[in-house]
Amino acid sequence: MVHRQNKFGTFKHKLFTLGQQWIDGLLIILILVEFSNASITCGPGVYSPGSTSPSGDITIEYNSGTPLEITCVLNPNHDLLQKVFSDNAADDNLLSHRIRFYRNDERVPEQYVSIINSTAAQLRVLNPPASFDIYKCMVCLDKNNHFVQRSKSSGTSIINALKKYLVNTVESHLSDSHDLHDDCIGVCLNNVFVGYKPINITSFSCISNNWESLTCNWTKPENPIKTSYKIYFRLPGRSRSIMTCPTDSDVRNNTCYWDLSTTPLYRQSYEYYYITIAGQNSLGKMLIPFRFHHYANIIPAEPTKIVVVDQTESSVKLLWSLGTMYFYSYGLIFKIQYKSQWDSDPEGWNSICVSDNCKQKSASNQNTSVQVMNCLEKDANHYSFDVIDLEYSFTRYEFCIYVRTALASEDDKWSAPGCIIANTKASIPKRPPRTDIGSFEYVISSSDKSKRDIVIYWQTIEDYEKGGESFEYIAYYIQTTADQQITTYRSNEIGKSYAKFNLLSTSIGYEFIVISYNNEGSSTECSRVYVPSESDTLHKPESFKKKVYDEQGIFELSWKGADSQKLSTQNQQHFYTLFWCEKDLINPLQCNGYMNWIHLAISVSRYNTTIFNNMEKYIFAISVNSKNPISNGIDKASSSGMVWESFIPASPINITVVDKTESSAMLRWSVGPMTNFPRELIYKIEYKSQWDSNPEDWHVSVKKSMNENKNGMMVTIFFLQSVITSDVMCIMSLPSNQTNSALYSTTCKENDYYYYFNVTDLKYPSAHYDFRIYVRSSLARGEDKWSPPGNITMKTKPSRFMFSKTISRKAAQKEGGFILITNLEPNTTYIVSITINTNDGKSIHSDPLQITTLVLGGSWYLKQEYPKFIQ
Repeated sequence: MVHRQNKFGTFKHKLFTLGQQWIDGLLIILILVEFSNASITCGPGVYSPGSTSPSGDITIEYNSGTPLEITCVLNPNHDLLQKVFSDNAADDNLLSHRIRFYRNDERVPEQYVSIINSTAAQLRVLNPPASFDIYKCMVCLDKNNHFVQRSKSSGTSIINALKKYLVNTVESHLSDSHDLHDDCIGVCLNNVFVGYKPINITSFSCISNNWESLTCNWTKPENPIKTSYKIYFRLPGRSRSIMTCPTDSDVRNNTCYWDLSTTPLYRQSYEYYYITIAGQNSLGKMLIPFRFHHYANIIPAEPTKIVVVDQTESSVKLLWSLGTMYFYSYGLIFKIQYKSQWDSDPEGWNSICVSDNCKQKSASNQNTSVQVMNCLEKDANHYSFDVIDLEYSFTRYEFCIYVRTALASEDDKWSAPGCIIANTKASIPKRPPRTDIGSFEYVISSSDKSKRDIVIYWQTIEDYEKGGESFEYIAYYIQTTADQQITTYRSNEIGKSYAKFNLLSTSIGYEFIVISYNNEGSSTECSRVYVPSESDTLHKPESFKKKVYDEQGIFELSWKGADSQKLSTQNQQHFYTLFWCEKDLINPLQCNGYMNWIHLAISVSRYNTTIFNNMEKYIFAISVNSKNPISNGIDKASSSGMVWESFIPASPINITVVDKTESSAMLRWSVGPMTNFPRELIYKIEYKSQWDSNPEDWHVSVKKSMNENKNGMMVTIFFLQSVITSDVMCIMSLPSNQTNSALYSTTCKENDYYYYFNVTDLKYPSAHYDFRIYVRSSLARGEDKWSPPGNITMKTKPSRFMFSKTISRKAAQKEGGFILITNLEPNTTYIVSITINTNDGKSIHSDPLQITTLVLGGSWYLKQEYPKFIQ
């Protein structure tokens, strides 16, 4: 089907006044010929050498079988063509051969063009593609024709005129080799639309915003033929009056909006609308009907004024309001989503769906965990709901409330959320920490072999299990006295994952109890660790070592297998517990972070494990255990306790003497980086002087303590200065019965700290002393666990004090006024004077005598005339 639209009227032509009179017949013929040629024009006011037929826009339905046909006709009497071909009549017969057709800027192949006569050619395309194109007819002249130059001004006027009337032309086209020798001028053009009748729209949707307005949108399909769409609706049960869009936005933007102020109005009270979309173009019309479910396509506004009106350790009651939707009477569904501060997945919401109609059952298509509830409470202005069965007490929860109509079935009809943050109330801790049969160690007291310090370890509970403020662990044991009095003894020291009990008997087994505690009370259950007496303790695994394969946290742990003959075997099950613990370097104990463990068969002596994060913070331990599988009690269980991985630290470094006197030296040193820092370091400081007769006689004098504690340990307090942070205090302990060497233990643990210790009771002033400082873990046993020594040599200061020597009168008389003073420094000047003491007092000093000893050392005699003093 072809629709031709003529946009141009008849071209005005110039009438020439004839200078002579012709016969009537000849005059009529000339006039008819002139009128015929004058009708060949592209449009009114366009000085064109021809025209196209049909003229104007051409519209064709795609794939309808209608071909595209355009005939281009030249006016041979046009001034331009007359001037070009006036000298060669034969050229006039070839004029139609100069006609070219262009589709946009691309020349149409000659196979689609046919010559009709000497002045006309036709373009014919049987099945043109769906598109909008501009087809142009051009006449192309030989560049070698000398008339071309004279005709350029006329060609330019044609071009300008065509542009003026929105007709595109091409002055020069070089699309093929033939046109390289041609100049082409425009004749006429056509806008060609090949497309479809109105097509069905897509993505039609209407949404009511909070039951206050209605917006409909759709997508208009692609069509080269300009097509407009309008929307209409009517309401059920009313007259067949048709309501339109309040504005022309449906035609311009494919959308329409109604509210309570538009004309026509948005109609809230109708559940269904009957909507029609009407499409129209030059090829025809179409109507697209929709039965629109109004109440299933309402998106409410978010709930507002959300408050918490009540809460317990496992529930929170919420109260909220709605705006316009509060008056909606066809049923609402509320979705309450919540998550706690402990939920690691940001999308891991728990969901509860509830209805404002108790007769309805709520449902949800959510992928999250959904708890289906029956209904919520509603009063004159508010909704409320009690969210119960919350997992964590004393926890921050975020609640978000969504709402949609009960008739809406799609997830995209939920409102935006209204959210609030609330805390559940505190409760007692959920559980005690976990312990294992072998999660303990003990150290025999060096001053009293019948006493031991016992440390028990546990796995801390999670933060979300603590339940309240002022959380702590409590560890204790119970003893029954001879008179049947029960006494509870709490630990002397407690940390995040350990408790220490001091000076307990080695001959008694102890059952330790650990509970979790906060301001609300203690956990209902407890954990127990049984530490057998020393005689019942199993032999510890030996040679427990760790090997790190790479930086990815792959460890190989190995140990010497337990001697089965040393294990009790009757009805006992034997196994290892392999522990790993995250170290807390601020605390003195070896393990004060998160601990975990596994059980291994007694036949295993090697195990590989992987720790991916913070591998340098982990330390390993092992225990061998024995228990009766039939008995659930701990009275039949025994263990060796924990054996930590072997650790031999590097030598102390940066040893210097920061102060000295004639009888003391203040030493300072530091320790290098330690990947596996033990829970406590012990330092051994040895020294000897140049005057010691035995070069292997290393010793240290015992420093008197500032305080003596109940344990009989000599305690010296000194300062540990950090090169990075502020001063801190450390404690070094010296056993009171130590004679040959001193073991100084410290609880300071930072790698970059300096350690200070003042060695006193040095015997010789102005003497050279050699010092050796060793370090090892307090848990290590044997001389082979000491580090290589750190060494330094220093010289004590000369004596600044007065020496005195007292002799009796008889001795002075016997010596004849001579006295021998020994142990003086060589090459040293001394000032000597003498006084006499009687019952009546002390005499004045004699005149001083200045004496210098020899360089090689030795002694000298002092001779005085005693008789005059005696008299």
